[in-house]
Amino acid sequence: MLRINGDPAITGARWTPEQVLSMAPDAASRTAGAGLSTAGPWSGAGSDGAGAVWGLCKGSGSRPYRTVVDLTGPAFSCSCPSRKFPCKHAVGLLLLWSRDTAAVGPSDVPDWAQEWLTARRGRAAAGPRPRRRPARAPRHRPSGRSSSRPCRRRNGPAGSPSSSPPTGCRRPSSCSASARCRGPGPWAAPSSTPWTSPGTPAAIRGASAA
Repeated sequence: MLRINGDPAITGARWTPEQVLSMAPDAASRTAGAGLSTAGPWSGAGSDGAGAVWGLCKGSGSRPYRTVVDLTGPAFSCSCPSRKFPCKHAVGLLLLWSRDTAAVGPSDVPDWAQEWLTARRGRAAAGPRPRRRPARAPRHRPSGRSSSRPCRRRNGPAGSPSSSPPTGCRRPSSCSASARCRGPGPWAAPSSTPWTSPGTPAAIRGASAA
């Protein structure tokens, strides 16, 4: 288990028991930690003078619990199954370290403690990882879809102000390919002979021609 709570570390001198107990998560951890603050259950305890304290605490199992504290965090690690931070073993080890210099004296850091210390301090030096924003998927456009709008003709007599090329057309010639724009439109220039539809009676066509 591991926790870095961001409290200012005191590495130049040994902590007082009050400082150690103030870091316990609850009253039960303080009581249980005080019961482990004697040299009896501990073996291989030591400190390096650079902020590391470690020790092996005898538990109910065949293997002792490996407990290590980094005072520069402070941060705690223990092989016990407890989910409290710090656990009773870390509290007991720090209480023993704060009261008994001989029980937790200067020593070489064991490999199991050094491995955790190196990894933890490396992560702390690297800082928090920046969050990556999820990449946006490109918008899909159906194939064959024309980007130009359909041609629309405005109603109105030829030559009137409302008569203009179809809206949406970039140029008049673009309407020649559209079935809706076939034939002379109302925007065409007036000619000498008025245009009449094929269904216009001959009498009317003759009158128009006259």
